[in-house]
Amino acid sequence: IVTHSTTKYMDGHATQVGGCIVDSGNFDWDAHADKFPGLTTPDESYHGLTYTKAFGKMAYYVHGLKTLPQFRALDLTVRTENEVFHEKAFLFLVVNSSVVASFKNAAVQASVQDGVMDLLIMKQCNMKDLMVVTTELLMGKDISKRKEVVYRQAASFEVECTESLTSDIDGEIGPELPLKIETVPKTFEIFY
Repeated sequence: IVTHSTTKYMDGHATQVGGCIVDSGNFDWDAHADKFPGLTTPDESYHGLTYTKAFGKMAYYVHGLKTLPQFRALDLTVRTENEVFHEKAFLFLVVNSSVVASFKNAAVQASVQDGVMDLLIMKQCNMKDLMVVTTELLMGKDISKRKEVVYRQAASFEVECTESLTSDIDGEIGPELPLKIETVPKTFEIFY
């Protein structure tokens, strides 16, 4: 088993924190059962299934996959200067760059010179579609036109959520929602 920090690989600006665990399939989970009871003892939520007995070397992966259905969508209301819409979403980002967290083409139309920001919403969808969109994003493909994604450009976004939610601004804890983000054109005078 090898562990890696993916934080610098993903971005380098502390906007995400991540890790990667690589299991070569050769680790003897049962020999260390006291340290890994989630894999080596019966899981009553799955009819007493013991992952190491049922899946052998694949136990770790199968156990990890079971957490995917625990993703839950947030009820969002988004207001721009032109529209108001509601969406059940797994994730939303307001950005001003086509590269987001080292993902090229995440916001394909984004430009720091156009006076608008870009909103990406990953809509609630089934896990298969979520994995397809994630894979395409990792490959640098344009996901903005996919049915699982909402992509909007506006000078102002106000995002509300039906539950308490704290924002993350470039890796730092931001204000709680509702959150209003707007452009302020020609605020800085740049000369060289």
